[in-house]
Amino acid sequence: LCWCDNKLTDSSFPTLSLFQNLNCLNLSYNDIFEIPTGYVSHFSKLKSLYLSGNYLSSLPVEDLDELQNVETLNLNGNRFGTLPAELSKLTNLSSLDVGSNQLKYNIGNIPYDWNWSYNKMLKYLNFSGNKRLEIKPQHNHNDTGEKLDSFLGLKHLRMLGLMDVTITTDAVPD
Repeated sequence: LCWCDNKLTDSSFPTLSLFQNLNCLNLSYNDIFEIPTGYVSHFSKLKSLYLSGNYLSSLPVEDLDELQNVETLNLNGNRFGTLPAELSKLTNLSSLDVGSNQLKYNIGNIPYDWNWSYNKMLKYLNFSGNKRLEIKPQHNHNDTGEKLDSFLGLKHLRMLGLMDVTITTDAVPD
Protein backbone atom coordinates (compact mmCIF):
# COMPACT_ATOMS: atom_id res chain seq x y z
CA LEU A 1 0.00 0.00 0.00
CA CYS A 2 1.58 3.25 -1.14
CA TRP A 3 0.00 6.32 0.41
CA CYS A 4 3.00 8.59 0.14
CA ASP A 5 2.81 12.33 -0.46
CA ASN A 6 -0.89 12.60 0.44
CA LYS A 7 -0.82 14.98 3.43
CA LEU A 8 -1.96 12.15 5.71
CA THR A 9 -1.90 12.90 9.43
CA ASP A 10 -1.77 10.89 12.64
CA SER A 11 -5.53 10.44 12.42
CA SER A 12 -5.08 8.10 9.42
CA PHE A 13 -3.88 5.18 11.55
CA PRO A 14 -7.28 3.83 12.65
CA THR A 15 -8.19 3.39 8.98
CA LEU A 16 -4.75 2.04 8.04
CA SER A 17 -4.89 -0.58 10.79
CA LEU A 18 -7.75 -2.28 8.92
CA PHE A 19 -5.24 -3.48 6.29
CA GLN A 20 -3.79 -6.25 8.44
CA ASN A 21 -2.31 -8.40 5.65
CA LEU A 22 0.03 -5.80 4.21
CA ASN A 23 3.57 -6.81 3.26
CA CYS A 24 4.66 -3.27 2.40
CA LEU A 25 3.42 0.06 3.71
CA ASN A 26 4.72 3.35 2.35
CA LEU A 27 3.62 6.47 4.24
CA SER A 28 6.56 8.64 3.20
CA TYR A 29 6.25 12.40 2.74
CA ASN A 30 3.04 13.00 4.63
CA ASP A 31 2.25 15.11 7.68
CA ILE A 32 2.68 12.43 10.34
CA PHE A 33 4.02 13.73 13.66
CA GLU A 34 3.31 10.70 15.85
CA ILE A 35 2.22 7.11 15.32
CA PRO A 36 -0.44 6.37 17.94
CA THR A 37 0.29 3.36 20.15
CA GLY A 38 -1.59 0.20 19.27
CA TYR A 39 -2.03 0.68 15.53
CA VAL A 40 1.30 -0.54 14.13
CA SER A 41 0.87 -3.82 16.03
CA HIS A 42 -1.86 -4.78 13.52
CA PHE A 43 0.77 -5.09 10.77
CA SER A 44 2.34 -8.36 11.91
CA LYS A 45 2.90 -9.52 8.29
CA LEU A 46 4.68 -6.32 7.29
CA LYS A 47 8.12 -6.75 5.69
CA SER A 48 8.76 -3.16 4.57
CA LEU A 49 7.80 0.07 6.32
CA TYR A 50 8.60 3.43 4.76
CA LEU A 51 8.07 6.52 6.93
CA SER A 52 10.58 8.89 5.35
CA GLY A 53 10.00 12.63 5.10
CA ASN A 54 7.49 13.02 7.92
CA TYR A 55 7.84 14.79 11.27
CA LEU A 56 8.40 11.75 13.49
CA SER A 57 10.59 12.01 16.56
CA SER A 58 9.67 8.64 18.10
CA LEU A 59 8.18 5.24 17.36
CA PRO A 60 5.52 3.40 19.38
CA VAL A 61 8.00 1.06 21.09
CA GLU A 62 5.20 -1.03 22.60
CA ASP A 63 4.20 -2.10 19.07
CA LEU A 64 7.65 -3.09 17.79
CA ASP A 65 7.31 -6.61 19.24
CA GLU A 66 4.63 -7.33 16.64
CA LEU A 67 6.82 -6.32 13.69
CA GLN A 68 9.05 -9.39 13.74
CA ASN A 69 8.90 -9.80 9.94
CA VAL A 70 10.10 -6.28 9.10
CA GLU A 71 13.20 -6.40 6.93
CA THR A 72 13.23 -2.80 5.64
CA LEU A 73 12.63 0.27 7.76
CA ASN A 74 13.11 3.74 6.28
CA LEU A 75 12.95 6.62 8.75
CA ASN A 76 15.12 9.13 6.91
CA GLY A 77 14.22 12.80 6.80
CA ASN A 78 12.34 12.92 10.10
CA ARG A 79 13.13 14.47 13.50
CA PHE A 80 14.56 11.53 15.43
CA GLY A 81 17.05 12.53 18.12
CA THR A 82 17.45 8.98 19.42
CA LEU A 83 16.52 5.50 18.27
CA PRO A 84 14.75 3.21 20.75
CA ALA A 85 16.53 0.10 22.01
CA GLU A 86 13.43 -1.89 20.99
CA LEU A 87 14.61 -1.74 17.36
CA SER A 88 16.94 -4.59 18.29
CA LYS A 89 13.82 -6.80 18.55
CA LEU A 90 13.46 -6.59 14.77
CA THR A 91 15.66 -9.64 14.24
CA ASN A 92 15.01 -9.84 10.48
CA LEU A 93 15.94 -6.20 9.88
CA SER A 94 18.31 -6.05 6.90
CA SER A 95 17.88 -2.42 5.80
CA LEU A 96 17.66 0.59 8.11
CA ASP A 97 17.79 4.14 6.79
CA VAL A 98 17.85 6.83 9.49
CA GLY A 99 19.73 9.41 7.44
CA SER A 100 18.98 13.14 7.64
CA ASN A 101 17.47 13.15 11.11
CA GLN A 102 18.69 14.94 14.23
CA LEU A 103 20.33 11.93 15.82
CA LYS A 104 22.52 12.64 18.83
CA TYR A 105 22.61 9.88 21.38
CA ASN A 106 24.95 7.59 23.28
CA ILE A 107 25.36 4.36 21.28
CA GLY A 108 26.51 2.64 24.48
CA ASN A 109 23.32 3.40 26.42
CA ILE A 110 21.94 -0.07 25.64
CA PRO A 111 18.90 -0.29 27.91
CA TYR A 112 17.42 2.85 26.36
CA ASP A 113 19.02 3.58 22.98
CA TRP A 114 19.51 1.39 19.90
CA ASN A 115 22.84 -0.06 18.88
CA TRP A 116 23.36 -1.83 15.54
CA SER A 117 25.33 -4.70 17.07
CA TYR A 118 22.05 -6.43 18.00
CA ASN A 119 20.67 -6.49 14.45
CA LYS A 120 23.08 -9.00 12.91
CA MET A 121 21.21 -9.32 9.61
CA LEU A 122 21.79 -5.69 8.56
CA LYS A 123 22.97 -5.32 4.96
CA TYR A 124 22.19 -1.61 4.56
CA LEU A 125 22.64 0.94 7.33
CA ASN A 126 22.51 4.66 6.71
CA PHE A 127 23.29 7.34 9.30
CA SER A 128 24.33 9.99 6.74
CA GLY A 129 23.18 13.56 7.26
CA ASN A 130 23.04 13.34 11.07
CA LYS A 131 25.57 16.11 11.70
CA ARG A 132 25.16 15.96 15.48
CA LEU A 133 25.76 12.20 15.74
CA GLU A 134 29.12 11.17 17.18
CA ILE A 135 30.26 7.56 17.17
CA LYS A 136 33.01 7.48 19.77
CA PRO A 137 35.07 4.54 21.03
CA GLN A 138 33.16 2.60 23.67
CA HIS A 139 34.62 0.62 26.53
CA ASN A 140 31.53 -1.50 27.12
CA HIS A 141 30.52 -4.57 25.11
CA ASN A 142 27.33 -6.26 23.94
CA ASP A 143 26.17 -9.74 25.00
CA THR A 144 28.60 -11.46 22.61
CA GLY A 145 31.62 -9.47 23.77
CA GLU A 146 31.80 -7.08 20.79
CA LYS A 147 32.63 -3.44 21.43
CA LEU A 148 29.55 -1.27 20.96
CA ASP A 149 31.33 1.14 18.59
CA SER A 150 32.24 -1.63 16.15
CA PHE A 151 30.56 -2.26 12.82
CA LEU A 152 32.77 -5.31 12.27
CA GLY A 153 30.23 -7.71 13.83
CA LEU A 154 27.77 -6.99 11.01
CA LYS A 155 28.97 -9.77 8.69
CA HIS A 156 26.24 -9.18 6.06
CA LEU A 157 26.75 -5.39 5.84
CA ARG A 158 27.16 -4.18 2.24
CA MET A 159 26.47 -0.45 2.58
CA LEU A 160 27.24 1.80 5.53
CA GLY A 161 26.38 5.50 5.23
CA LEU A 162 28.32 7.77 7.57
CA MET A 163 28.47 11.05 5.61
CA ASP A 164 28.45 14.07 7.98
CA VAL A 165 28.68 11.79 11.04
CA THR A 166 31.58 12.32 13.43
CA ILE A 167 33.24 8.94 13.86
CA THR A 168 36.34 8.47 16.01
CA THR A 169 36.41 4.67 16.12
CA ASP A 170 38.43 2.55 13.74
CA ALA A 171 36.05 -0.43 13.93
CA VAL A 172 34.62 0.26 10.47
CA PRO A 173 34.70 -2.33 7.66
CA ASP A 174 36.90 -1.70 4.61
